[in-house]
Amino acid sequence: MSDWIKFLDAAYYGSVFTFNAVLAHESAEEFAYYVGGNIALHPWFASDVRLLRQGGRHGMGIHVTTVLGRDGAADGAYFAQWNRNAYEAEDGDLFALDLEPGIYRGAPGQSRVYAAGWAKTVRDAGLRPVLYCTPDGCAALGEMFDAIWVAKPGWGNPATIFNPSFMPGWIAVQWAFDASFLGVGYDINTAEYLFISEGPGRGGEGPPPAIEEEEEMNPIKLVRQGGESDVFLVIYGGHMRHLHLSVTGELLHNDPVPGEWSVVLLEDGTAWNADETELRVRAVERAPGGRVYDSVWTTQTGEFSLPIPVL
Repeated sequence: MSDWIKFLDAAYYGSVFTFNAVLAHESAEEFAYYVGGNIALHPWFASDVRLLRQGGRHGMGIHVTTVLGRDGAADGAYFAQWNRNAYEAEDGDLFALDLEPGIYRGAPGQSRVYAAGWAKTVRDAGLRPVLYCTPDGCAALGEMFDAIWVAKPGWGNPATIFNPSFMPGWIAVQWAFDASFLGVGYDINTAEYLFISEGPGRGGEGPPPAIEEEEEMNPIKLVRQGGESDVFLVIYGGHMRHLHLSVTGELLHNDPVPGEWSVVLLEDGTAWNADETELRVRAVERAPGGRVYDSVWTTQTGEFSLPIPVL
């Protein structure tokens, strides 16, 4: 029992400061956060998840969805990439498919087809797929996943829910519902598995190797709106995998002094457009009173189009 991990999940978490206090109050090590889905109550702000990670916590993303009329493989690929890009999920991190009781029990056959496609594409994206469901759903579908997360009120021992031969070491249980502290409602969970990858998973292969990146790989160009070819700002060492970059920019027009900049994902609504070729971003000068440029990054050109004239 000493090796188990205690973690909390919540839809409305208050703030990073508040939720850290809640974690400390419950002596919980890790957290689960909502990434999205067509019935997600409240996806977490990606910037808050990143701050919790930077503070030493490890998080498991949650995608909550219906299954009828939906493509599990397509949804898994999209939300796995979204989890990696916006929330900075890394190779081997856990990512949960939330099949609520009514969803699974109302369409068990369609749930199986959806879950199989979802688990495969999430695993292909370098994350470890986890199934959240009731005990009957986890028993029926769990073998397709690297781990399971069972909703079973009042049952705090994950090792005694199923036959000992069923997915030993890869079971978590959500056992306390609707706890509250500092105005935050949350659920309490116990997991047999770690939230951070340490070697091979249940399938024995482990996460894919990390991609080595050059220090100055794929510079991102900021250009004036209207398609002018003059480069206004070049950001070195930038890549769009994490979307939250601490990078060095050099102004090339009427400003010889380099500035320290961050490029962050704008989180006011859906970031990607319909064909996923443009991303709304914000370039922020990291200095008191620093300049802020809201813009669009285009995957086809690797450039930001600035809505302001060159200084």
